[in-house]
Amino acid sequence: MGCSCIMIVIIICIGAFGLSVTIPNLNTPSNVVSQLLTLDQVPLNVDVIVTAIDTHAKTKLRIASMGLRVGVQTRCVRRAVLGGPIQLRLGFTDLVLRKNDAKLVTVMLAPQSVTLQYA
Repeated sequence: MGCSCIMIVIIICIGAFGLSVTIPNLNTPSNVVSQLLTLDQVPLNVDVIVTAIDTHAKTKLRIASMGLRVGVQTRCVRRAVLGGPIQLRLGFTDLVLRKNDAKLVTVMLAPQSVTLQYA
């Protein structure tokens, strides 16, 4: 209850300055949020959050240096045919991963979010 009051106060303060704020939708069913996949299994244009990178240190460092780290939100934008690479979008950056590397990255579906616009 106390958290909701704080959130409402923050929204009112932000709304006074004409900004927009994104609030996670807490009404998302927990079974949808907790579903774990690998990056090669993610449907197109679905937001996911990286939960683990299961590989040896050298490959994990290479993937992390490209911006794909645990906790990062990404989405699959495009797939090549015949098991080719997968194009991911990390914020404003596009990243292309081999399918074998994408199989090593475990993700979960991101909770839907609600964006509020204030004029």
